[in-house]
Amino acid sequence: MRLMNMEAEMALTVLNKRCDEVEPAGPWRWQCAVRNGTRLPVLARYADGFLRLETKNGNKGGQGLRLPRAARWNATLAGGVKIVADCATRALKLCADILVLDEAQLTSRLEWSLDGFHECVRLFGASESEDTEPMPRREENPLPAAQDLLESTAWPLTRLES
Repeated sequence: MRLMNMEAEMALTVLNKRCDEVEPAGPWRWQCAVRNGTRLPVLARYADGFLRLETKNGNKGGQGLRLPRAARWNATLAGGVKIVADCATRALKLCADILVLDEAQLTSRLEWSLDGFHECVRLFGASESEDTEPMPRREENPLPAAQDLLESTAWPLTRLES
């Protein structure tokens, strides 16, 4: 299959070199598997100059990951990997967005992001045996609302009706 976009074609070339079982999953989308001690199914999608990688969080236990723990982990995960909420499935997943510049940069960044995915899967495995109670919230220091945080930044805030 010949792609009309050179960056998307470069993304597919790098995925074929670094991943197993790369299969088309739609326009500029591929389903693949990666190994680094654990086999992970990854959905890769090219759009607007970025290669987005997504995988389920790997938390196979009955209880879901608590959001405060996910937020703490997001500050430390390698490769630009973040734990994000998927509203459609009401679950958490892992994502990484990689800017596509050239093949060497993309290969390096892909490897780094995949390391972050595997690191997070190990964290999920270790957390299954830990106490999963939510962090206590101190009422004398309530968490600021998202709107208050956004209004205190230099970025313009546009309120939507929804």
